[in-house]
Amino acid sequence: MKLIAKVTLVTGAGDIPPGGEIDVKDKAEAESLIARGFATPVRTASPKAEPKGEDQGEAGLEGEGA
Repeated sequence: MKLIAKVTLVTGAGDIPPGGEIDVKDKAEAESLIARGFATPVRTASPKAEPKGEDQGEAGLEGEGA
């Protein structure tokens, strides 16, 4: 499970600073870090949430030429 550190996490691979991303393979350990407030899960953006840049861009270009 991918997490974002809220505090410095010390791992066998080195220190993960706040804001750093870490992949925790043990689900129970990942959930424990989240429950204790040491990390948050990485949220993936859903395609529906993305703004429609193409439509807005075309409208902006048409408006500039007029």
